[in-house]
Amino acid sequence: METVYTQIKEQLGDITQAPSLTLRIPQLVEYQIEKIVSSFNRNFNEFKYQGKFHAVYPIKVNQQAHAIKTVLDSKIIQYGLEAGTKAEFIITLEALKEKREHLIVCNGVKDEDYLGLALRKLNEGWNILISIETLRELETLYKIDPDFNSKICLRLKPYIPVSGHWAHSSGRDSKFGLSIAELDEILNFLISKKKKNILFALHAHIGSQITSLTDFKALAEYLTSYYTFLRKEGYDNLQTLNFGGGLPIDYEGLVTVQEPDTIEFYVQNIVKGIISNIEENTHPNILIEVGRGITALSSLVLVQILEIKDIYPQGEVLGKNYYSWKKKIDSIQSLDDFMLLYKNFKDFDIEVTSKCKNMVELKNHEHLIGFLRLKFREKIIKHFDSAQITKILQEPQVNELLIVASKFAIGNFSVFNSACDYVLVNQYFPIFPIEFLNFPPETLLRLVDITCDSDGEMNRFLTKRNKKLFHTNDNFLLSFPEPQELQGIPVANVNGLNESYLAIALTGAYQDIIQFDHNLLGNLPDVEIRLNHDGWKIRWISSSESTSNILAKVGFRIPDEEYTLIKTSYAKDSWNR
Repeated sequence: METVYTQIKEQLGDITQAPSLTLRIPQLVEYQIEKIVSSFNRNFNEFKYQGKFHAVYPIKVNQQAHAIKTVLDSKIIQYGLEAGTKAEFIITLEALKEKREHLIVCNGVKDEDYLGLALRKLNEGWNILISIETLRELETLYKIDPDFNSKICLRLKPYIPVSGHWAHSSGRDSKFGLSIAELDEILNFLISKKKKNILFALHAHIGSQITSLTDFKALAEYLTSYYTFLRKEGYDNLQTLNFGGGLPIDYEGLVTVQEPDTIEFYVQNIVKGIISNIEENTHPNILIEVGRGITALSSLVLVQILEIKDIYPQGEVLGKNYYSWKKKIDSIQSLDDFMLLYKNFKDFDIEVTSKCKNMVELKNHEHLIGFLRLKFREKIIKHFDSAQITKILQEPQVNELLIVASKFAIGNFSVFNSACDYVLVNQYFPIFPIEFLNFPPETLLRLVDITCDSDGEMNRFLTKRNKKLFHTNDNFLLSFPEPQELQGIPVANVNGLNESYLAIALTGAYQDIIQFDHNLLGNLPDVEIRLNHDGWKIRWISSSESTSNILAKVGFRIPDEEYTLIKTSYAKDSWNR
């Protein structure tokens, strides 16, 4: 990371004088596509699978033109696109206007205009598969084109239990797909119109970030049973099963080198599920709509650190309370002693804070509290074993001592604009400094943005299970007998982080399009990097959004020059985005 940072500084100037930015790495999209295609090819050969593999990218995951182009430029597969709305469909048409043979899947509930456009493009020679979500859609298709020159896919409601954050996307209560009764109505309509031949695929989607990959085997068995039944009923053009999305990305670093590769295990479950339940000699084609698994890795946000703040002031700590409490902490012999003394310490803190009458008293008290918290953590690390530390962590009033950072890094960005899923769905994003990675962690930092929103903070860090206890220089534990969630990011050389950067990784899925502008900070500039045989190639994709453009969105059309600030020697560009 530091190498890339140096290259950007050399080619684009001193980026410490620029605001935060989004770093795009398209080669990671290519890498994920290659892994998926290679895995399907390998499993097809191993299990003598006779069907073909197809893939479409759901552009709702990242509608940025450069992201879509990277997917479509794949050299190892003829990648298609999936649209969930009419606007997205128009994007797919524009992106594929020179590649009309690439598959387009039209999902979502569609009005007559959307269906009419899809039919027109189908008749013009585009490769379009229209997913049917309701009987009304099919009736509208027939109304527009009584000859039924269509290619349709029936989206089924998967009646199977699954795991994961979006597990509600499956099962009886899902908003997606045809219930068994609705499917029966659809099939009767096709029979009545003598149009069984327009059914080309079955589709089911069991949710995003599926945490148990064996759920895909259950989905494959489920879809294969419908496929077998309908083939027996004379739906001869039905040749494809669409498994939607759901391939998870390991945001939390839970997969270890000893465990199966996520993509390989995902593919194995789909192929095995079909083979175990197929009754025909030929196998259906497999179509997937993986989105997060393709582009999540491909971008990260580099957040410029404007300032480091500490809750507790630094300085010499003296006075009778200092010597008294230091002696008490040094004399702790048992876990019970520790628990009781820390409870008394908390009570002491509350009592003294409420009685401080002037600034000097409060400042001296805050000096003392910061020092004593450090001594309590030091006592835990030097005096207690793993089993005792586990008990300490089970006490809510005590565990904050070990897991809640007391330092803040003020970042020149908005959580809501750059990583909004952190707030919306409690999504975990790895965060790390881009410098000083060869030094041991000094402390924990909570990353806060420059907005006035209380939720504008990113502080989660997931530790690994480890019998050996690692800690920062100021005695925050970084490993535990069982995984823990810290409220702080481990960093080294805290003072050196001023005007350096923290990286928020894995932001390439959804974050670009699900942005909140309520703080009027606008989009960050985009920088793309590629590694070629002769080194790093770096280019600007777009600049940061201008203030006048942001204000125009809310109805205020103000010329840039009206409020342009004059730079001084101490006014950083980062303050004048």
